[in-house]
Amino acid sequence: MNKYISLICLLLSTTLAKAEYKLVWQDEFETLNSEIWTHETGTGDNGWGNFEQETYTDSPLNSFVENSILNIRALRIPDSKDRVKYTSARLKTQGNVSILYGKIEARMKLPQRGQGVWPAFWMLGESIVPKGWPYCGEIDIMEWKGSQPNSVISTSHWNGNPYNYEHCNYGSTLDLSFSLDEDFYTYGVEWTPRVLEYYMIDNNNQKHTINVIDISVGTDANGISCFHKPAFILLNLAMGGQFDGDVAADLGDRTFQIDWVRVYQDKETYPSSTLTGNSLSGMDNNASNAEEVRIYRNNKSTIVESKSDGHIDVFSYDGKLILTKSISAGTTTFVDIPRLSIIKFRKY
Repeated sequence: MNKYISLICLLLSTTLAKAEYKLVWQDEFETLNSEIWTHETGTGDNGWGNFEQETYTDSPLNSFVENSILNIRALRIPDSKDRVKYTSARLKTQGNVSILYGKIEARMKLPQRGQGVWPAFWMLGESIVPKGWPYCGEIDIMEWKGSQPNSVISTSHWNGNPYNYEHCNYGSTLDLSFSLDEDFYTYGVEWTPRVLEYYMIDNNNQKHTINVIDISVGTDANGISCFHKPAFILLNLAMGGQFDGDVAADLGDRTFQIDWVRVYQDKETYPSSTLTGNSLSGMDNNASNAEEVRIYRNNKSTIVESKSDGHIDVFSYDGKLILTKSISAGTTTFVDIPRLSIIKFRKY
């Protein structure tokens, strides 16, 4: 999310390489898993840098799962004596799930329109600690102004000077013939060593490109090297602020709904791709055998669904083999596999 008045640095777009992406991580929101998503609370610095009107909480009134949908709800505070105030929620995977390259997507229904309504699906570089923003880099996959329901915005942020603060951004707005608060749509970014391509997919499976930025020229000198380092995911619903102006005096509660978040990667085409913390939930498929076996994790067990008899090899994240287990075709549940590990399947 944009935080300060920005120096605009324009970059040329480039053509994406063809990749065979496979699902490597997902959260389908059967629950709001606190080992994936943590809450940021409070009002930040100067309304999270944007003079926003909400206070973020970890209350289940502001963020909860219902019918496998994550709801982020902004609730108006009655009788606010200054500017209109809200409580809301801001969730992040920092320290739990981080990604370098891949397709990062979410299927979402945006809140009911209205000036100042500001949902966002975005990423921040892990180096925000200790480097800070915007040195860490920011990937805004989807931002939406409630006053412009037919438009969606995607933006990249970084610091363009290795010695001094120089906030740069490159963003673009896609105007559509339909309103984005009327149904669920998929929003995503394809992130490769060469490019960040932002897009949305409508319910006819038509892909609409929002923004493309060439990051192949990334160096420490121009600051774009931040886009070649891992980043974590954020979801939040802000209200008011510099992005879309103060909320209207009579604006009520608003709800941002997220059906799922998924990460796809192709380590053959982009071998420098990484995914850390992927054992915390959802699907953990090794790219070379995803057609043979699916591996699901939760807080208590590891579930392997295999089409064939074989072995699973369990590795630590530094590549050390921890253990090997035999499995039969069908579904097998393990309770002794470390949560933070990588699993690969071998046929007999």
